[in-house]
Amino acid sequence: ALIIEKTMELERLRIQYDSLRRIEQEQIETIEHLTVN
Repeated sequence: ALIIEKTMELERLRIQYDSLRRIEQEQIETIEHLTVN
């Protein structure tokens, strides 16, 4: 049962991590866009 809990926790963290990376990527693109102009 513990393994299942840890696996679910890992999955949640991975989803959280992916969304944070996506936000970071958008911010980087926004900054680069602003820097160009």
